[in-house]
Amino acid sequence: SDCPLASITISNGVDTIGERAFYNLKSTSSLAITLPQSVTSIGNYAFYKAKIENITVPGNVKTIGNSAFGGCTTNSVSMSDGVETIGAKAFYQINKDSSDSPELEIAIPGSVKSIGESAFEQGKIKSIKIADGVQTIDTKAFYNLGGSTSLTIVIPESVLSIGASAFASNSQIASV
Repeated sequence: SDCPLASITISNGVDTIGERAFYNLKSTSSLAITLPQSVTSIGNYAFYKAKIENITVPGNVKTIGNSAFGGCTTNSVSMSDGVETIGAKAFYQINKDSSDSPELEIAIPGSVKSIGESAFEQGKIKSIKIADGVQTIDTKAFYNLGGSTSLTIVIPESVLSIGASAFASNSQIASV
């Protein structure tokens, strides 16, 4: 059933958001979630399928776990410089299941070395900006994105490896 929470504040000093901590949290409205600078890791499925007002990952977070924000509905996603690893399916199908959710603009900071397999697959995304420093874009990382507008992708020279089908099934690509 739906949860009447409006916000979740995690106290400074907490360093890990554990696996499935807020898994499938069905709130009546989008939650305002504040992650403190002390958080260094977001576990697998931590916020899977939650309604989150804005996803803001602070720079002290080094790892975003597998499916951490998979299936979430949100107004925006921002990652601060400092994040190093975006796990497999970390943002899989983000905003896909909500007709009134916006098409997202994704900016990946240069501190990220690896974007995991299917990390943003089937997400509702209109632009992807990958900063210089990112080295690996894994298989299907941006496969079959669901945005209806033309898609713009910026890939820096630092990228050494792009996996199979990383940008496949995106007929709306306007520029790379």
